[in-house]
Amino acid sequence: MEYFCGIDLGGTHIAAGIVNQKYKIVGRCALPVQGKGDPMKIAHLMTTAVCSAARECHVDMGQIHSIGIGVPGAVCGEAKEIRLCNNLRLDGFPLKATMEGLTGKKIYLENDANVAVYGEMLAGAGVGMDNILMFTLGTGVGTGILKDGQIFAGSRGMGAELGHMVIEMDGYLCTCGRRGCFEAYASASGLIHICEDSMKNDLASSLWPVLKSEGKLDGKLIFHEADRGDQAACEAVLRYYRYLTAGIANGIRVWDPDCVIIGGGISNRGQGLADELHKRLQKELGEQEEIPPVVIASLGNDAGIIGAACLGKEENWYESIGGMRASG
Repeated sequence: MEYFCGIDLGGTHIAAGIVNQKYKIVGRCALPVQGKGDPMKIAHLMTTAVCSAARECHVDMGQIHSIGIGVPGAVCGEAKEIRLCNNLRLDGFPLKATMEGLTGKKIYLENDANVAVYGEMLAGAGVGMDNILMFTLGTGVGTGILKDGQIFAGSRGMGAELGHMVIEMDGYLCTCGRRGCFEAYASASGLIHICEDSMKNDLASSLWPVLKSEGKLDGKLIFHEADRGDQAACEAVLRYYRYLTAGIANGIRVWDPDCVIIGGGISNRGQGLADELHKRLQKELGEQEEIPPVVIASLGNDAGIIGAACLGKEENWYESIGGMRASG
């Protein structure tokens, strides 16, 4: 039996999965990202993850047809040059050629949000839909757009980077160098930044002991403390929702999608998050407006793995996409 491997390269973790012909992950491995700023070390970690995932499901490397990688940045041109990969600093690194040398497999590279929406279209919440707007909310904010059944990538592969549209003039500094980007506010990192601002006005917040002992906060903790009624956390979450709603509303105005899919770590909030966003979008865009449904990625964090793997499985489809060409 032939298998396909997908890698979801995130800002903090590398997740690799072996995918069968029915879009099911049969073996997987997750490793923490180490060596930010050292692309070769990241390439070796991805190779280790692929081999470990194959061993877990007793698949020989010879049975793996190809490896697809979803990267947190733009993938441009025939050479598949990586740009805007600010969180991992892979800009300009020849990742495709490097990984082909390390694994001996044909490598496909694509933006992580693009492969996530691709996975959801093939096997998840987007099955049967032609126009989809997907946001992946993690270390950064990725956007994947399906327009008439095809991924919109732009003339150079840098389209759909809605994470880097400005929603707050002169706001937080983004990793791209601009200020006030959607990503700087709607990512997990943005939520933490917002919460740290809120805590300055609430020295009794239950988050202070955690920050002092751990040296950092995380999004899951902030939501948990907000659910418990902590004032600073509640204010941070409400402010976070306002920014998230504004960015999604902008995307809806531009693309008029059949649905909006929310993925990434923050999507673990589940249906409650989707309901909250739909309610806020209805208010933001007008009570008389027909708001597209907001749904949680049904593949969860596996969307990126499955979508990346299937870049090789659906090679003819992949090669036909305007602005996206196979990496072979």
